[in-house]
Amino acid sequence: MSSTEISPPATMDALKQRLADIHEIMPPDRPVLYLDYPVHLNIGDSLINMGTEAFFQDHGHRVVGRASLYNFTPSLQAAVTPDTIIALHGGGNLGDIYPWHQTFREDVVAAFPDNRVVFLPQTIHYGSDEALAASSDALRRHGDLHILVRDEKSYEISATHFTENTVMIPDMAHQLWGRWPTDLPTSAESRVLPFLRKDEEAVAMEGDQPEEGEPVDWEDLIQPWETLMFRACRKTHWLDGRVDLPIDPSRAWYKLQDRIVERMVGFFRDHEHVVTSRLHGCILASLLSRRVTLLDNSYGKLSAYHDAWFADHPEIMARAA
Repeated sequence: MSSTEISPPATMDALKQRLADIHEIMPPDRPVLYLDYPVHLNIGDSLINMGTEAFFQDHGHRVVGRASLYNFTPSLQAAVTPDTIIALHGGGNLGDIYPWHQTFREDVVAAFPDNRVVFLPQTIHYGSDEALAASSDALRRHGDLHILVRDEKSYEISATHFTENTVMIPDMAHQLWGRWPTDLPTSAESRVLPFLRKDEEAVAMEGDQPEEGEPVDWEDLIQPWETLMFRACRKTHWLDGRVDLPIDPSRAWYKLQDRIVERMVGFFRDHEHVVTSRLHGCILASLLSRRVTLLDNSYGKLSAYHDAWFADHPEIMARAA
């Protein structure tokens, strides 16, 4: 390695340290209400959620309440005090691909005009100018809205259409750097994992299909019992949103989420090289110090993230379209 080349651990250390910039917007001495934590089986969102909770714990934030899309109950809403900062889960759902999350986000902004509201690091994408204009109308009205974004294009959209309080910050999953071992498999066999999207953001490979084996996605790795437990957790959240249960539904879900993620970590650790069109396939691989080849999703999310944060990482390469 040359004297000017940045090592993978140094890159990962810097990304984790960069998350501390959030303190300028969310001082640790102010209470935090954390909303829209994910209750679904997209493990990328689970990694973001785990990173967010690790960030809160590592930096001494006092989280006074949590709610998902399903269970932001009247009692929790009534408990919001003037100094409470409302933080909404980050990810890639700011836009019109996943409208239910965007509607929830805009409803929260409208309901709490006097509280600081923070959108944790997001990638922004709108396929419709009309939807972008509608979001702009909804978000610009708030005087203390802060949007954290994960790439330059998202920054331009947010700063132009939503709020001047827009800051570029890496994904919250980087807070998990150092959590898992990074040693390579003992087998001498080269183990390449083709990990490709199969959802709304997937793109046709057009002859560029990885030759390393049958591609898999998160859903292919979920076990039947995990699906059953997930459905029970989601149902509990749904019920809590209607009758305000005397229990915290996040506890059981977080235990299941953490168990699933740990199993995914074991699966990724069995491979030396990950070829992926999943952003968090890339980020999880980087957290395990694996070599990564990036293929883009339907709207350029991976290449934009690579250019913003991984351009100096010698083990992460963006494959040309």
